[in-house]
Amino acid sequence: MIIEPEIKKPERSPVIPKETDLSRLFRKPLSQSPSEGIGFRGGPKSKRKGYVLAMWSALSALIDGLVLISLSAAFLLFFGWVVGSSTQAVASLLFAQTQSLQGFGVVFLLVSWMYLNIARLFFGATIGEATCDLSLGHPVQKGHVEYMWRLFLRSTLIVGTGLVLLPVISLVLGKDLAGQWSGLRLMSFK
Repeated sequence: MIIEPEIKKPERSPVIPKETDLSRLFRKPLSQSPSEGIGFRGGPKSKRKGYVLAMWSALSALIDGLVLISLSAAFLLFFGWVVGSSTQAVASLLFAQTQSLQGFGVVFLLVSWMYLNIARLFFGATIGEATCDLSLGHPVQKGHVEYMWRLFLRSTLIVGTGLVLLPVISLVLGKDLAGQWSGLRLMSFK
């Protein structure tokens, strides 16, 4: 019987990866505190603050306004097709009387309120906000039911002031007034 000598294997220390340039490629995870990095100042290391962020917000509102006008025009075309009359006849009937024009204005404000809320609840942002890299609230806030109620309050404040007055005052002051009052502040991704 042959006995082989026992060979000892050298012990190895655990491999600890060195910090490389690759570790700086990835963003640090967001804080779980909803109060950190939100507001008209635009986040922790943002270049968009104060008036610059207010101007981006105005551009976002302009884009959303154009989307709403185009949706209204498409609805007018569709309505004329359903009724079986020309678009010109429907437009002249709608804009000929003051009551019809006021009714269209009320419907436009309701559609605006619905667009703002539905787009933000289901898609996270309106088309204008997504284009300008803006968001309402911290991503952690969006997972709570409270976000929906704050969103409704903010949209109601903006639409209730005629879609223009409160954003213009916010632009002049360089503050997000609707965000301060509703607790849902505007934040920039850039």
